[in-house]
Amino acid sequence: MKFYKIFFWSFIIFLTSAFSGYSQPCHLCDHLTKDLKEGSTAFREFMEQDFGAVGSKGMEAWKGLIKSGLRTDVNWLTTVRKWIDEGVTVIDDVLPVRFMQNGQEIARIVDDKLIPTRFHFEGTVINEVKLPNQSFGKDVVKAADGTIGFRYQFQKTKIYRAMSNAEWQAVQSNNGLSIGSGTENFVSTSRAYSEGYIGQPGYDVLVEFTVQPKTIQDLARIGVKDQSNLITNSGFDDLVPVSSGWSSTKAFFKGEGTAVNIGLGAQSVNTFNDNITTFVRLN
Repeated sequence: MKFYKIFFWSFIIFLTSAFSGYSQPCHLCDHLTKDLKEGSTAFREFMEQDFGAVGSKGMEAWKGLIKSGLRTDVNWLTTVRKWIDEGVTVIDDVLPVRFMQNGQEIARIVDDKLIPTRFHFEGTVINEVKLPNQSFGKDVVKAADGTIGFRYQFQKTKIYRAMSNAEWQAVQSNNGLSIGSGTENFVSTSRAYSEGYIGQPGYDVLVEFTVQPKTIQDLARIGVKDQSNLITNSGFDDLVPVSSGWSSTKAFFKGEGTAVNIGLGAQSVNTFNDNITTFVRLN
């Protein structure tokens, strides 16, 4: 990149930082010079094109991400620029970097990974956050009241479980699943996976639960995960790894083959049951 362009950008960042009250504008100049030298052509073009825009929201996005490894990622810069357009501010004075709206945190970045902290299911999609090669990511949603949150793209309204005749009788009596203290039951988003258990000892009945579209999101909000690629690729990369004792308060997202299975414990079973609309025996 030609020297005059680097000098130009360093001068611009110095001015914008100084007049915006940033305490170390020269520190930003050093970062910008380094990023413009070492960053991709796409990054340089993004910054050059954005500077001509009113408000230079791309510059704001870059400054907000300066303490992360994402600051020269054009996809991230484009995403964050759109959030800034919607009134989101980026707070990076103390790590982790946080995204705020009207004083309320909506997400943070930890180890260059987005961790949503506010969720919405209903609303208008602003944009999406998706990792490379991810089948499902997260929609960024603006609710009717103007607040912004995140929505998991992986959604299912049909959930399956293979069970004994005795458990099937209990499901009918209780209008849902029941779990004893210290135990858990797994349900599956795959009929084929659950159907494969039928005929084995203790698995006599295949049940299909019809649930509300927000069910997976409700469970993911209290979810933990295994380390399978399937769970990451399904958009649950932000969940914390599972640990012993999860069944008391959490739902366990587990990838088995091509099936996303979810372990329900003492509290998460209530979340599941609250979302059931109907259920039916399939065999």
